[in-house]
Amino acid sequence: MLFRAAVITCVLSSFTALAQTQSPSPAGASQPSTTARPATQAARPDEIAALRDDIRKMRLLVQQMENNTTFVSDTQSPLKHQFDLDIQMWKLMIAQMERRVDAMERH
Repeated sequence: MLFRAAVITCVLSSFTALAQTQSPSPAGASQPSTTARPATQAARPDEIAALRDDIRKMRLLVQQMENNTTFVSDTQSPLKHQFDLDIQMWKLMIAQMERRVDAMERH
């Protein structure tokens, strides 16, 4: 449980930093997620480095989760299946964060 709370905190801090670098859109205006931000709102290199560091830590935590699933059981129990689903979800989140950071670096 402590591990899950640490990972959630890490993700939330990363998305908070990402949200602070993006401008709020006016009410009712639709804005595609691929639009570039104006140059005045470009992400600072230290913010990008911090996000990259968070992603690196998240990858290590997911790797630990994968290693720990070997101790659950050799059969496909509901608990092991839940761990596998959690690992897949975190890998998707990490991939999404990496795409966003890559986009921030390009702009």
